[in-house]
Amino acid sequence: GGRESELVEGVLEGKQEWRVEDGGGGKGANRKGGSQVSPEELREILSRDPASASALDFNALFNPVRRRLPEEERRRRRVESNRLSAERSREKRKSNQRKLENGFKKLTEDNASLKSNVSNLESDLDKLRKLIAANPTTEHVYRVRCSSRGLTYHAA
Repeated sequence: GGRESELVEGVLEGKQEWRVEDGGGGKGANRKGGSQVSPEELREILSRDPASASALDFNALFNPVRRRLPEEERRRRRVESNRLSAERSREKRKSNQRKLENGFKKLTEDNASLKSNVSNLESDLDKLRKLIAANPTTEHVYRVRCSSRGLTYHAA
């Protein structure tokens, strides 16, 4: 029809671009602007006008070429990506440092608590030894028990 030939001429002259549907409602290989047709409809339209069809590059129409970004834009994106990556790395390092410091603090507190417990137990042991040494009967029993168990007797 008339509309079809106008569309084909527009595409050939670079004034019109096709926007091709993928048929599934998804993004597909859409071209900006232009009329929206399915790949099958486009082939049918162009089959009616073989001269126009031979002038079109179907691969470019249905498989758009990825245009490489300008060097300046690639560099800007790379710099931004590196900046964000460095920021994440610094945050991760700070987080790990905080975890290590908190772990060190807890272990230091636990160590001090255990040392205090050992000191209290040693003090209690000294008191018990003095009580045992103060009574001759208990001292004798304590010596016998120590020797039967292979322990060294400590006189108070």
